[in-house]
Amino acid sequence: MASHEAVQVKQMTPVRDREAPGSTEKIDRLLAAKRPGFPCLVIDLDVVPAKYSSLRTSFPDATIFYAVKANPAPDALAANADRT
Repeated sequence: MASHEAVQVKQMTPVRDREAPGSTEKIDRLLAAKRPGFPCLVIDLDVVPAKYSSLRTSFPDATIFYAVKANPAPDALAANADRT
């Protein structure tokens, strides 16, 4: 029989760090107000056009696709709709 060792599980505490990739003042205010008790994805849609432009500039010969299955939120789709 294999021996089983006890595993200690710690509850993770979310860390808010202004240096977090993609963090903006708007996101900080939202998270401070809502204080979700679970992991979540928060996107500042005002940043999407600049990020797309930066990606496009970095890879001018690439065809860029958006993974709708990864984030089908209507607002996210609209923010990317006319950027081809």
